[in-house]
Amino acid sequence: MSEYTAQNAIVKQWKNLVQRELKTSLGQFTNGKQGMVQRKGRMEDKLANSLKGSIHLDYNLADGVSFKFERHGIFIHKGVGKGYKSTNGMVIKYSKNPSGHRNAAEWFNPIMEHTVPELADKLAVVNADAAVNATRMKII
Repeated sequence: MSEYTAQNAIVKQWKNLVQRELKTSLGQFTNGKQGMVQRKGRMEDKLANSLKGSIHLDYNLADGVSFKFERHGIFIHKGVGKGYKSTNGMVIKYSKNPSGHRNAAEWFNPIMEHTVPELADKLAVVNADAAVNATRMKII
């Protein structure tokens, strides 16, 4: 197996693992509800249903992973909502209404923090082998 296909397989396996863990993490927000929600001028999917992962290939080598989801996933993660706004990474309450407090429910970063080191270790092993093989190139 070449280094390209080994790296692609590792990244694909990691993406699938993270996507499963993220959907499990999002299970706490569904409360058994399924389907679409009507928002101002557009239909919005439930957060767990909207989560999709993709792998970016550059010259057939996996060099990036992205996860897409509905924008309210960011609001949930940061604790931002009606009466709140996010400014420079901080959540600020601008509503004068004393009732209603939103707590951040971090569902994305904790999973990344414990899965990325595993991916980095596996990729380091594969790419170290590629570097060693590259040093063996000679003109005879």
